Parts: sequence; structure tokens; C-alpha cells
Amino acid sequence: RGGGMVLASRASRQSRGAPAAPNTDLRFARAGKLDANSKRMAMWMKTWDQANRSTRERMLQVLIAEHEGRTAVEIERHLGMGASLVFTRIVSYFRLTHASNSVTLVTTIRAVGLFVCAPAAERFQAEFAELGGPQALIDAVSLPAGALPVTARCEAMLVLLGVARSSRALKQSICELRAAPVAVGFMMHATDETALAAGRDLLVSLCTANPPYVHDIHRDVLELLTMSDSAPTQRYGAEALRTILAQLDYSQLYSSAAGEARLKEAAEARKEEAEEDKRKDERQAQLRRRDLEERARERGEVEEDAGADGEGYGNLATAASRDAHDGDAVPAAGDAAGSNDTLAFAAPGSDPDIAILAARRESTRPPADVDDSAAKDTAAHAAAMGSDCVLGPEYVDGTAALLSCFALRTQREAGHLVTLLSEHVSLHAYMARRLRNAVLDTRAMHGQAAAAQIVGFAVSAAPVALPGVAHAPTDEASVLADHDARMMPEARSNRATFAGAILEADLIPLVALLLLHDRSAECRRQAAISLQMMAKYGSPEAAEQVRGCLGDVFDDVVDNPIAFTAMPLEDATRRALAANLAPFKQEQERIAHARGAPQLALGLPASSQTAAALGKASVVATKAPKRAVSQKPEPEPGTE
Repeated sequence: RGGGMVLASRASRQSRGAPAAPNTDLRFARAGKLDANSKRMAMWMKTWDQANRSTRERMLQVLIAEHEGRTAVEIERHLGMGASLVFTRIVSYFRLTHASNSVTLVTTIRAVGLFVCAPAAERFQAEFAELGGPQALIDAVSLPAGALPVTARCEAMLVLLGVARSSRALKQSICELRAAPVAVGFMMHATDETALAAGRDLLVSLCTANPPYVHDIHRDVLELLTMSDSAPTQRYGAEALRTILAQLDYSQLYSSAAGEARLKEAAEARKEEAEEDKRKDERQAQLRRRDLEERARERGEVEEDAGADGEGYGNLATAASRDAHDGDAVPAAGDAAGSNDTLAFAAPGSDPDIAILAARRESTRPPADVDDSAAKDTAAHAAAMGSDCVLGPEYVDGTAALLSCFALRTQREAGHLVTLLSEHVSLHAYMARRLRNAVLDTRAMHGQAAAAQIVGFAVSAAPVALPGVAHAPTDEASVLADHDARMMPEARSNRATFAGAILEADLIPLVALLLLHDRSAECRRQAAISLQMMAKYGSPEAAEQVRGCLGDVFDDVVDNPIAFTAMPLEDATRRALAANLAPFKQEQERIAHARGAPQLALGLPASSQTAAALGKASVVATKAPKRAVSQKPEPEPGTE
């Protein structure tokens, strides 16, 4: 009826000579097409409301296949006026089934991501946040291991990543829902590379342009380095931490209350530990008192039941011998009859037992000031704890934990983190001490090689890989190129002063000591390459120290370190190096003995070592007292 009225009006205008109205056939065609899409989606929603899980999964698969790769505007145009209703139904279905381990969960999450992660999807993202979709995704990821398939968790992380990248407001809302600890926990138990990459990208995205939460997030990421035993998890966590720290400006990493907060937190941790030790001592003392009371009661019963034949006294003697064997000072039975002091030490409110247990525990703890090296480690740790830098000594500990990993890519990330941490003077001494401990730790030979490599690059300050250097910490020039381009002069000068801390820690002689390593050719090769870099590109003080450690073989190492370590060293060369590095060799042996680790060779040839060992054994044999050897009679012929 409306179309007829429009045609009649057009005919009347033409009869009067009036200008014709614009053609509305195209507009009607578009409206009809829109109505057809709306009707089709109305039928789709009706079928959805009446379908079971398998049917809904097929419907979602068809929807994903039709609209994958389209923008949000194209999806809305194709779905008509029912686009928002369809999206609401899918999100509601996901919220109902995200904890049920349904077979349709992966398809449902992908359907949600089809709307939310599409370009120009601000409308769908706002609706998704209003419907509680981010909370449902975080709950799905935080479920215990085995409750959901890894694929579903990975898809949920990707959808969260798409939402976090859309706007800063949604990113902060996701951070308020504690998404970062959930992502860290997910990566802690993940083994799939895709899942780990999704978690890493989410953590980096949450820290990008988000100052209120950036420090809390990179503290959470640090747990992946220190609390995980998986090499892929440590590597992806190190990549996330390196990217986050490289994005931050130098001024953002300093706060006047950072040191006080760390010291306060450490004091609270020590207080809690002391309280826990006290509660443990109280429980042990209570059990001890109960045991003593039970034994005293048994002894009294034995005395009452003792007969004239002395059987009870025999049992009493057995009980007394048992008490003496256990070391419990139980008074004699005769004193228990008329004295109230028998169990005075075992009264419920007494403290001697608790004091004894506490003193025994303190006696088993090695004092920190026994060794000069331990005292220096403690002083460096205290200096890093009290500084105004947001990055405390725990970041150095996390970086040092990467050195014990056998994967080369993880060790390379440790080199990147050392480069970033060297921009802060408060961490120089402690980081040098940790590198020193890594070089001296003979239990992890790959860690020794990685530490020697990092020392060489830190002293030489080589920006890119040098010819003949493999697996260098900074061999990827683009990794920290943006950070180096905008690095402040103060941070750049701090990097240069880190070489001084390495020289003070006597790391160059310890690296040279690895040339005598008799069980790892990689340690010898990396030590020679590091010494070459320090001699060529380091400071004059470093080059002079390298020359003093190497002696006559300095030119051979600097000219071709790989050829120098390709073949076993000659006896004279080993003796000369061992003589130059004798004090550091003694320190290495002492530390290895304290840790129960194997020791390096003494720099002597195998024949001399064997002769020395045989001579020592002969001396011990001559000093040992002779024991009487019983002469057994020879067996008679024909007997066995």
C-alpha cells in the first residue's frame, strides 16, 4: 500500500510538471535484503534455542566458516539486526559451559573470538565486558589441570589477548580481574609452545601502556624464572620479562619507597619464618612432654607391679636403658615417689625444651660470616635490597636461575636480562657475585660456560656478535635495538661501569681457570672466546688482567681461541696456567668440597697425577697400623 501511494504521488508530480522524486527501488531492495538477513538469523536463533550441544556445535562451526576473517562491520551487515542477539546467546552459552569440559567448548570460544577479536569490534567488546565474558575466560584458564583441554585454555588466552589489545580501559579491567597471576599459573604447567606463546603475548600486552599495573605484572612474571623447572617455560617467561623491562623508561624503574618496601617485606617474611619455627618447636616440645609423661606413668606402674622375684625391676631396668638410649633425662624411679620435681621440666608452660630445640636448629645453620665470600654476597644482597630501584636482587636471582638450564636459547635470554639489569648500579655488585658463583659451580658445566660467555660480553660491551662467536647473548641485534636507541645516557654509563664490578669480583681469573676444565670442551671454548673479547675490546685494565692470567699463551688465545682449545693443552702449558691461577684454584676446590661437587683438574698431566696419587696412597699405607691377619688352614685335597 505504501508503494502504491509513492507511485501515485510520482505520477501526479509528473502531470503537473514538478521534478520527480529520487528512485527508491534500490532503497527498497536493500531493505528487503536486510529483512531477509534478519529473518534468516531469527530462524537461526530459534533453532539454537531448541538445539542440543552437538547441533549447536555444528551451527557454530558453520558460523565460523562463513565469517572468519571478516571485520565487525561486515559481520553486522551479514547478520542483520540479529547480530547482537546472536553474540549474546553465544556468550551466555559459554558462561554456562566453560567449566563443564564440554566437547563444544573450543568451538564456543572460537565463536566468541570471531566477534570480539574482529577489526573495529568496539561494540561487541563493550557488550562482551558487560556480559561478564572476561571473567568467564579467566575462570576457564584458572581451572585445575585436566579440567579443560589445553586447546580450550589456549583459545581463551588468545581471546583475552584480543580484548586486551583493543583498548586501555578493557586492559585495565582485565588486570583488575587478576588475569596476570592466572596467566603465569597457566604457563607454569603448560608444555605446548603455542600455549606458552599465547601466555607470553598476553603478559606483554597487559604491561604495554598500562603504568598502574606494570610493576605488579613483571613481578608475577619473575616467578616463571625462579619457580619453574621447565626449560620452555623459563625461556618464554624470560622473553616476556625482557620485553617488559625493555619497554620501560629508566625513570619508571626508580621509586623512593622501593627499598623501604622491600626491606619491610623481607622483615615480615623473617618474622613469619621465626613464628613458624616457634610453632614447630612448641609442637615438638609438646610431643616430647607427652612422651616423657607416658614413660613416667609406665615406670610407676612397673614399680607398683614389681614382685619379690625381681621381674618388675628387670622391666624397670629395660625402660631405664631405653630412656638412656633415647637421650631423655628422666629422673630415677625412687625419686618420683615423694618428690614433685620429677616432671617439673616437663610442665606445659615450661620453656627449656623449646629453647633447646631452637638452639639445636640455630647450631645447624651455617653462619653467614664464616667465609669472606659469603660475607661479600650478603653485603651485595643487602645493598641491592635497600636501593631505590624497583628491580631488586630477586631479579638477579631469577636471571642466575636461567644459567642452570641446558637450553641455549634460555641462556641467551639470560644474557639479554643481564644487559638490561646492568643499567642499574645497585645491582652491579650482587650480579657480579652471582656470576662468580655460577663460574665456580662445577655441578652445572653448561652454566659455567654460559656465565663465562656473559662475563666476556659484559666486559667487552660488544653490541653485536663477533666473528667466530656462537650463541652470543646479544647476537640478535633487533631484540634490544629499540631499547638501546632510546636509552638514557645515565643508563648507558651504568652499563660501562658494570665491567668494573666484574673486575672487582675477580671473574677474569675464574674464567681463565675454565681453560683447565678436564670434563667439558664447551667450557674451555667459551672461556677462550670470552678472554679474547675482553683482551681485544675491553678496558686496558681488563686486557692487562687477562695477560697476567694467561702468561705465555696470551697471544695464542687472542689470535685463535677455538684452535687453542681444540686439542688438549700441553703439560708445560697446563703447569704454567695452574701456577698463575693457584689462589683461585684453591678457592674453587674449597667451594666444590663444601658443595659436594666434582673438582677441576690441577693442571698436571695424567701421569703426574697418577704418580702423586700412588705416592700419597703409599705414605698412608706405611703410616696405617698393621692389623692381625688370621691364617686360615689350607683345605685338604678333594674338599671345597
